[in-house]
Amino acid sequence: MIILKKKYGTYSEDSTELNLALRSSLSTETPETEGCAFSLTIDCYIDLQTLLEITIGDIVYTDIDGTTPFNGGNSYWRIELIESIGTSYICQINSLGVIINFNICV
Repeated sequence: MIILKKKYGTYSEDSTELNLALRSSLSTETPETEGCAFSLTIDCYIDLQTLLEITIGDIVYTDIDGTTPFNGGNSYWRIELIESIGTSYICQINSLGVIINFNICV
């Protein structure tokens, strides 16, 4: 696979683009009461299925090359895409880095 770097992610020959995002360092089991208040402190990279929107099935990675999925432990984490600053999500992420549930923070 040929991989070319870009400012906010990665392009590869299969057109996979990873989007730079910020993630909270804390997680919760009760997202409706505290998750959206967590600070965004850690870079992560997301393989989005829909342009600039987080959806169920997106994969969160710890590295720009998309080789290390983030182990979310089925907990809820706050995430905000760099290219759509201002819209935060509280996402349940499984041990394979897959977003299995989410809500938009208001």
